[in-house]
Amino acid sequence: AYRVQNSVLDKVCGLLKSVSSLDNYGFICIAASSVIKNSYLSEGSYPGTFFIRSLSDSVVENVYNPVGKIVNSMSGSNCIHSYYDNTTSPGTSSCGEGKPTQEMLQQSTYEDWDFTNVWIPPSVDPPAYPRLRNMP
Repeated sequence: AYRVQNSVLDKVCGLLKSVSSLDNYGFICIAASSVIKNSYLSEGSYPGTFFIRSLSDSVVENVYNPVGKIVNSMSGSNCIHSYYDNTTSPGTSSCGEGKPTQEMLQQSTYEDWDFTNVWIPPSVDPPAYPRLRNMP
């Protein structure tokens, strides 16, 4: 089982076959029996990039993707309070809720996220998605 928590993911999937830790940040190709929490794909990633390629028997919680959907394919998994920008990546997804860019920039979108200890709130002016506190 894997646990990825409090991570900014911004590398190419081909660099990782699966993930056991994200010491150097990267995005996840395959996750099984995993917990992925309080993480996001960086805005500089290629548009349409999935946060997770394949997910099974896992939990995704408090995750967002500003450039694509969260999961490409999944089975036996739960997505909790996770979002993707459906302005940059239109359509529905089996994991996460699509929101327009304007809503992705509002704190009220992120239900039950900890903006006191874990996250820096998003802002409309200047436009900024949420960021993790205490990240290098």
